[in-house]
Amino acid sequence: MYNYVLYEDNVFYNKEILKVINKIKNDKDNIYNFFDYDHHFISKLNQKWENLICIIDIEMPSKSGIDLAYELRSKNPNCILIFITAHENEYSKIILKSKFANFYFVSKSDINYLTDLEDKIKDAISKIGTNYFLELVDQKIKYTIPYDDILYITTDKNKHKSIIITSYAEIRINKTLKYLLSILPKQFSKTHRSCLTNMNNVFNINTTDRLITFNNGSHTSLITQDYIKKEI
Repeated sequence: MYNYVLYEDNVFYNKEILKVINKIKNDKDNIYNFFDYDHHFISKLNQKWENLICIIDIEMPSKSGIDLAYELRSKNPNCILIFITAHENEYSKIILKSKFANFYFVSKSDINYLTDLEDKIKDAISKIGTNYFLELVDQKIKYTIPYDDILYITTDKNKHKSIIITSYAEIRINKTLKYLLSILPKQFSKTHRSCLTNMNNVFNINTTDRLITFNNGSHTSLITQDYIKKEI
């Protein structure tokens, strides 16, 4: 069973998008349709949804779609976000990429936007159940870190601690690399005895200098010759 949340204030677009959802949905699926951030929405927002697909207009009267997406992701970390807007520009995409991992973008200015939306909902359904986040509780602090944000994880001087290197911060946690490797997806490889590398974020591996360069331009030398021989 899938749960669809539609957040769109324009009556015309709302009806058109509902037609797409109804074309795809099964009898057991639920649709929650909202035209604004009202008391009805707020009462629903506090619940946990399974298999949640959110179709969100970015420009809304009471609460922006981006702010709403934050709330939905905080309560449902693996929910699928599909942002729709009539004002497509590269700046919007850059802002979304800086704030969210794993989302879709649909432009209502595209004449075929309903077909595009249908394709993206179907792709989202195929990904439901996939965990996109590293979720940890350490010293009573809960961390929810998108895998896409993690460059690599290395050991602290204290071998029982690790440092998660992301594109924007370094996060120190009381977990071993061995433990983290056991819960991380296959995109994380042990390139060094003290390093787990997110291969999805690797731009280049210089086998001569033994240097990993990431998509954001940063790099690490935590790669062994044995790994290079075995995997490259």
